[in-house]
Amino acid sequence: MGTQPKSNEGIGSTIQRRWRAIRRYLKQLQSTLPEKISSPSGLIITALLLTLAIATYQGVSTSSVINNGIVSVDVLSPQDFSITDEDATERLREQTAENIAPIFEYNPQTRSQVVNFLSNSLTEMENKYQRAIKDRFNRNSLTEKEFSSPEFEKFLSSFLPTIESDTVLGKDKDLLTCLVKRQFDLVLQKNLLLALDKTMNSYIYASDNTDEISSRRITFQNIQTNERSELRSRDIINLLAAQKNLADEIANIKELTNDEKKKITETFKRLIIPNLRYSDSLTSSAKALARQQITPIEAQFRKNQIIARRGELVTPYIGRALQKARALQQVSSYRQRIGQFVGLFVLMIATVFALRKFSSRTTLRQRLGSTKSFSVMCFTLALQTLLIRLGLELCQQVAITFDLVGSPIRYEFLIPFASSALIMTFLLDTVAAELCGLIVCFFTGLLTGGDLGLMIYATLSATAATYGVERYRHRNSITRAGTIVGLINALAIITVMLFNRQSVGIEVYVYNIIYGIGGGLLTAALVSLLLPIMESVFDILTDVKLLELSNMNLPLLRELSIEAPGTQQHSMLVGSLAETAAEAIKANALLVRVGCYYHDIGKMMAPEMFIENQGAGPNPHDKMEPKRSASVITGHVKKGILMGQEAGLPKEIIDIIPQHHGTRRLHYFYNRALAQYSKTGEPVNEEHYRYPGPKPQTPEAAIVMLSDCAEAASRTLDEPTPQSIRTIVKRITEDIIADGQLEECEMTMREFNQVREALIQTLCSIYHNRIKYPGFNSEDKSERSIPPPAKPITNIAATEEQKMAAKAGSTTSTTKRLNEEEKPINTSKSSSKSKKN
Repeated sequence: MGTQPKSNEGIGSTIQRRWRAIRRYLKQLQSTLPEKISSPSGLIITALLLTLAIATYQGVSTSSVINNGIVSVDVLSPQDFSITDEDATERLREQTAENIAPIFEYNPQTRSQVVNFLSNSLTEMENKYQRAIKDRFNRNSLTEKEFSSPEFEKFLSSFLPTIESDTVLGKDKDLLTCLVKRQFDLVLQKNLLLALDKTMNSYIYASDNTDEISSRRITFQNIQTNERSELRSRDIINLLAAQKNLADEIANIKELTNDEKKKITETFKRLIIPNLRYSDSLTSSAKALARQQITPIEAQFRKNQIIARRGELVTPYIGRALQKARALQQVSSYRQRIGQFVGLFVLMIATVFALRKFSSRTTLRQRLGSTKSFSVMCFTLALQTLLIRLGLELCQQVAITFDLVGSPIRYEFLIPFASSALIMTFLLDTVAAELCGLIVCFFTGLLTGGDLGLMIYATLSATAATYGVERYRHRNSITRAGTIVGLINALAIITVMLFNRQSVGIEVYVYNIIYGIGGGLLTAALVSLLLPIMESVFDILTDVKLLELSNMNLPLLRELSIEAPGTQQHSMLVGSLAETAAEAIKANALLVRVGCYYHDIGKMMAPEMFIENQGAGPNPHDKMEPKRSASVITGHVKKGILMGQEAGLPKEIIDIIPQHHGTRRLHYFYNRALAQYSKTGEPVNEEHYRYPGPKPQTPEAAIVMLSDCAEAASRTLDEPTPQSIRTIVKRITEDIIADGQLEECEMTMREFNQVREALIQTLCSIYHNRIKYPGFNSEDKSERSIPPPAKPITNIAATEEQKMAAKAGSTTSTTKRLNEEEKPINTSKSSSKSKKN
């Protein structure tokens, strides 16, 4: 008992270690998968998979030889073969089943049961009569005179109720009177029994089985011996005929008057029951057994025999023959198939190589990298090819199973041809999506044997998926895109059917349009399933993920607002500036804004070291060496990277943390170090006063750098007028250019000017003037929507070391400090110009 907890802890720790190992493996696979796919071996494997998916497909679309249910060319048999003639076989089975005689169950005891019942009933009534006569008249028989006496009539009226019963005979008072008056004459009883026996000696069936007796013969099965025999229909009678025969037999009895004969006949009719009863179960079983015993009829075709002639209507039989002929033709020539495989493989190599070049020469290389974008395209194309092949195989099997070969109703419209284009649109861009849509159209033609109608349908469907949505900002974007694809599919189907000049009924259009809309919805369902998986596998940052990261209730952002509220407010304002600037040059504005939210998270390690979080308290840098202060300031970059990695932030967000500082110099602390050098003679290493970098690698990172600097610089202005804002933003951005910080990102001067102008306009909107409120404003100052900080920030370079200067105890005015801190920038600019000259 004492070792059980340790055992449980050991199992738990083992599971945790294995889970961590699995996560490390998956993370490593995630990072190496794009490189493996884009390697030479990866190119060959991808081309080989595409070749196998296309070359091993045995089906060919029926539209290659069938148009609107009509054979378009003469089709010859490639070799001797046979197929089952389902129609002829079914006709033979139906005919055989119809020839099976209806089966009746025959009960031979019915005759004796009916006759014995009548005999027993007569005997019982006679015994009661004899006992009553003896009790009343003290003798066994009466004379004719006594029969007509009033006393006998009185006896009869009292006796008859005593022998009435629930039986048929007991209820018939006329029959009882007739028997009593004749003192139950034995001859009369014998004649009545004989008449009933002769009648029941026939094969009698119920009147409601007349339809089953319409055939020439029937089969009856003895329920006692289970032996079967056949009868001609004339050898059996129905219940009505049996009752008529009974009336004829009773009419021949001489002991009865005509009136008595009629009355007794009506009573005895109810005694007759059928001895033949139709058995539906036995008849159905016999027919089913007969159908099973029929051997399928085989239709033989000789080599080069015409299977179907041009212009002939495609029946289910001809459709099966064409399918079999195509299958035989595909496997008939081994050499041809080898040559086809080699040629197709070379074609796939060329396609994959072209995709590799495309991914390295488009804007995808800037956003995702050529390796990752190429891997996504190859993976998506391979998956789409497999989906198309699987869909074609399913449609072919359905057509064969339900005899729909050659039908104008096309199940192929259900195939999600637009899945790859929609995934490309969401993960890459519309150019890549359109290219992959054309490749999918080409692959569809290879798989369907050049079905032009289906190729047109696939192209229009992919185009709808490419341009039907703008950005992947919400999860329901997929559903909206699928709906658009379905509607365009419906128009594409009408176009294809009109292009093929199909003269069919409206119901064919309706069915095909329903399948096309279903294909669009199926596309949305597949993309909804695959998109999150591909986001994770290829580590792609989408707009939906960015929107999720912009939630201020996330732990990292919530902690930033608590630990460093000034930094959090600064990040929000920079995000607004950067988003507007990014929209000006059509960069990823959402990435820029979310990147700004996280760009200074490293300041949470020591928030009091940064001016925006100090409030009115002392500045710790006043008592620190410049080198130490510079180390603290630059250290927040490394700490921010570590915090972002621990929080699982995407790489694109983490890259903005160091790149928005680049390798800029900490001017304030560097100047302090130079001042100390003039006193102490200790050499100053400029590298100790620069951020570690790297410089911005993307336009988005460059926009964050410019926005961060512009926002910080604008806070140093005592009077942020539009002219002063324009001047200071222009100076700070030109200093960034002169320092070479934007050399490694692909931002043109035109885009740079557009970004700068957007920053100026946004800052002017933020610091706009407002009218004075009488009684609430001082006479010599105008109220602004956002007043300048109580302690002006003098960092025109938008770096933290210059923010420290505002808190360093300097007694000079803000304007004077601004001019002093501009000197290194001006010097840098002039030296840069001299070097260029």
